[in-house]
Amino acid sequence: MQQQLAALWFAFFMLAASPTHAADPSVAGLLARQRTISAGIESGTGPYGKLPGSVQSGIQAGQRRLEQLLDGKTTLSELAPSHRNEVLDLVTGIETALSDNRQRLACKQEARTGSNLMTRVCRTPSQIREEKEAGERLLGNERSRIKCNDDNGCM
Repeated sequence: MQQQLAALWFAFFMLAASPTHAADPSVAGLLARQRTISAGIESGTGPYGKLPGSVQSGIQAGQRRLEQLLDGKTTLSELAPSHRNEVLDLVTGIETALSDNRQRLACKQEARTGSNLMTRVCRTPSQIREEKEAGERLLGNERSRIKCNDDNGCM
């Protein structure tokens, strides 16, 4: 997922940086997205306001650097190649931080097999989904292995 997001941003910036785009709206769009994220962090509401403080401060530092690099620019082609790469790295880092923190842990009390003691188990949504799919596959394999008929019952 993170690699797909980074590839998408890279393609976006490479297209935007091509000299054939005289009036590239991507810089304005990029800054508008960053302002939306920043407003959510500052207001403490929505998905951005619920991020951990260390993530918020990292995002805000990246946004400040982005603003410095893009100040007065209308296209990415106006930037030096090293600055274009830095912009790409900053945007990728911000988006990765946001997507990583969408994978919050879901915790619940479970009794382990063979024990009556409850333990707290925490998993990400993707781990929960993977475990459910693995259980369904296992159950499907067992169903196909068991043969039932009217004469002999199930074997």
